[in-house]
Amino acid sequence: SFGVTVGCVPSGTVILNEDYQVTATEWPTPTVGPPVSVTVWGDAPIAAFTLAEPALLDYPVQFTNLSTQADTYSWDFGDGITSTQTHPTHTFAHLSPHTVALTAMGGCFSDTVTRTVAIHEYGVALGSATNALTVTPGTSFVYTVAVTNTGTLTEAVALSITPADGWHITPLTRTLSALGVGASAQLPFTVTMPLTATPGATTSFTVTALSASDPRPTPATARLTWDVAIAAPPPGYQLFLPL
Repeated sequence: SFGVTVGCVPSGTVILNEDYQVTATEWPTPTVGPPVSVTVWGDAPIAAFTLAEPALLDYPVQFTNLSTQADTYSWDFGDGITSTQTHPTHTFAHLSPHTVALTAMGGCFSDTVTRTVAIHEYGVALGSATNALTVTPGTSFVYTVAVTNTGTLTEAVALSITPADGWHITPLTRTLSALGVGASAQLPFTVTMPLTATPGATTSFTVTALSASDPRPTPATARLTWDVAIAAPPPGYQLFLPL
């Protein structure tokens, strides 16, 4: 038996040792064999990874290392930040696409894989689709809210409206299940002013739009305050209040 010490050579390399030969001195005739050769076989690393998508701005992204035949790793997230963890998390601070590279190393060999990761953002905006109104106490009107998806992903949007004391709004909440990127939708609310509203005063409503798809602790939110002027009753108008 004999030992062979091998440096960093590609798998399949044949090592020829001319100092070792098989010899037969007697049977059937004296024979000297060829030098002993050894073929080096080894599995080179294969780098691979996946990540939790969508990757969101300012939100930790989990990377899963799927490499084989490797024992050390080097990550480059394309923004100047690196890591040697097996399964790192990383927070991206810019919306521009990032080229993420993983180098998997095992023994003398390494393999590198790259992937372009798009960074996304949820966003909503609110506007009033109803012109300013002057409303008589005891009457109803329709207030329409315009919602726009200002983010980079299709998302669900939950709307709620906060009425002033004594005012009645139907419904108090509305939900858009899938609002496309850049798309807008108009949602009507029926508002009823109480008979006790003070003529000449102004009341305000607050509308809140919340991204229901955003998993971050503080999801994308928009708010709109809308003022309604209360008109004085017309001449001859009689107001009866409960005792």
